[in-house]
Amino acid sequence: MPAFDTLKATKLLKESGFGETQAEAVVATVRDAVAENVATKADLAEACNELKLDHAKLRTELKEDIAGVRAELKEDHAELRNEFSELRNEFSELRAEVKSDIAGLRMEIANVRAELKEDMAGLRGEFKEDMAKLRNEFSESREEFKGDIAKLRNELSDFRGEIYRKALYLTAGAVGAIVSLIKLLP
Repeated sequence: MPAFDTLKATKLLKESGFGETQAEAVVATVRDAVAENVATKADLAEACNELKLDHAKLRTELKEDIAGVRAELKEDHAELRNEFSELRNEFSELRAEVKSDIAGLRMEIANVRAELKEDMAGLRGEFKEDMAKLRNEFSESREEFKGDIAKLRNELSDFRGEIYRKALYLTAGAVGAIVSLIKLLP
């Protein structure tokens, strides 16, 4: 990083209208801030060495952890084989029970299907009546919504105009501020 030229910075600040004391104070503050935040080659070398040590330590720990995990996995694998064998036997028993239950459910489904057909016939009539009422209500609501939408469109148009005016005022103010700042530059 190039050195910070304090003499040149002080001179530029004086030419910009700062007093000598003010210019020196600003330059001293900037110089101290830059000096505190710049890393030296020694700092970087020390950080690099620390990273290398951490890397080596982490590599050793990982090797130990991997060996431990492999041993645990072998034990778990053997246990899982035994459990799998037991589950296979239980599954065979459950299969027989499920087949029996399915036969019973088929009978119940046939009975429920017959009852549903009767209920559906009655509900169809009620549904047709309800649909006619809903169509009338929907038609009335649609007209109300059309009126509400027209009002909202008018309000939105007014709001847009207000936003455009405010944006124009802000833009004019910003341009005026920029022009004033440009005039202040040497």
